[in-house]
Amino acid sequence: MIRIENLSKSFTDRTLLDHLTYHFPEGERIALVGANGQGKTTLLNILSRKDSPNSGQVIQPKSMRLAFLTQSPNLHPEATIRQECMAGHQDLFTAHKQMASLLEKMAIDFKEDDYAIYERLLNLYENNNGYQLEGNAEKILLGLGFTTEQLDQHPSTLSGGWRMRLELAKTLTSKPDFLILDEPTNHLDLPSIEWLEEYLQTFKGTLLFVSHDRSFLNNVATITLYLKGGKLQPFKGNFDDFLNQKEQTRKTDEATLKKLVKQQAHMQRF
Repeated sequence: MIRIENLSKSFTDRTLLDHLTYHFPEGERIALVGANGQGKTTLLNILSRKDSPNSGQVIQPKSMRLAFLTQSPNLHPEATIRQECMAGHQDLFTAHKQMASLLEKMAIDFKEDDYAIYERLLNLYENNNGYQLEGNAEKILLGLGFTTEQLDQHPSTLSGGWRMRLELAKTLTSKPDFLILDEPTNHLDLPSIEWLEEYLQTFKGTLLFVSHDRSFLNNVATITLYLKGGKLQPFKGNFDDFLNQKEQTRKTDEATLKKLVKQQAHMQRF
């Protein structure tokens, strides 16, 4: 899966990421936590190629499909909410539209070249479960709180918060190998959050996400990555597991420090 090596990022005199090296385990649901301003969003942007590091590299397989939840709605959406959600899987939706266009064209004027293109697109569509695309999109939209009546409406009829729900639905519809979500629960109500938790618990790929929702962190994460002072520290388990391990580490460090101070005092008396 994705690996970062000696990754660094600085702004003026402040270092956010300091020579980070980490391999994101395949199939895990990884929560990225840390105080505000520590560089969580910066790291997500670098992994999704929206930003570049000052040094180091991001290594990933060429065939890997990555999806990143954008923080702003599409300014030029498709004609309906259903189609805009389907467009999240760009390859299949493009093939879907091209096949429909070719069928209309061939119904009027059949040409062998057009049929050859149609056949190639059809093979791509069938080999990647294209016939399930519309059904999957509808399932995700309904799970995130949309109604059946809304699906044929234009996305411009939605408020800003619902447009962001649609962006989340598009991201999930893309069925990526590596999924990056930055605050996915921001515009969701409780039933939608609960649906999203169940969906992500069965997600087959690798998930990396940032959230301030403690319940969501606990219900979804299998690994917690702690970002502080430009360094990453991994902890096995969810957010509460991380806090317990962190507290145990603090107590161990305090006990070690007291022991060292005691030894130093003893040596001084000696």
